[in-house]
Amino acid sequence: MMKAREPAWRVFASEFNASTLEIKGEGEKAPSYVVTPLGAMVNRLFIVGILTDIQNLGTEQEPYWRATVSDGTDRFYIYAGKYAPEASSALAKIEPPSFVAVIGKSRTYSSDEGKFYVSVRAEKVLSVDEGIKDNWLLETIRATLRRIDAMEEALQMETPSVQSLVNLGFPASLADGVVRAVEHYQNPDVNRFRGTVLEALEQLLPDRAFDLPLPQDLP
Repeated sequence: MMKAREPAWRVFASEFNASTLEIKGEGEKAPSYVVTPLGAMVNRLFIVGILTDIQNLGTEQEPYWRATVSDGTDRFYIYAGKYAPEASSALAKIEPPSFVAVIGKSRTYSSDEGKFYVSVRAEKVLSVDEGIKDNWLLETIRATLRRIDAMEEALQMETPSVQSLVNLGFPASLADGVVRAVEHYQNPDVNRFRGTVLEALEQLLPDRAFDLPLPQDLP
């Protein structure tokens, strides 16, 4: 029986880059997860933003691409080489600045000084238009607010549990990540990520002023 592919999370770069927790799978092919401060357990993610820079760290015969993609809140660091020929070929042809969509897997690196870095190993890269970027912004705003809601509920509990959050209507996958995030990050700065949501809204609808909670008439 084939194992179902991990879902591709929609997470802003500012939340993803703030992550300092990795859950390593047991076994050779078991998935690993980057757990964000709001509880997204990211094995795969779907990104849309502006390709701002690209470099070939390999050779002309065997390229290894490092790219940066900005979503307006921060930058994702994207890598693609011989093990992702489709993504590598696409990056070779796209000239920055361009709107791109990326599906990839989360990766981590810890320096000798103990600093934790996250990046994305691209599986697929596509050129897209601004409309796709705007749709991604809106979907990611909604997903982020859902995680904020779950985290706020968990922080009010004496002992947060997956079942307690599921009983409140949150999916088990999010509830699991939120409980792990509370254990690791202790008291995540939820207001920081509210600010991220407002930044994204200002990109999406620059002629409107926003505050939280959000109005019900979002597109």
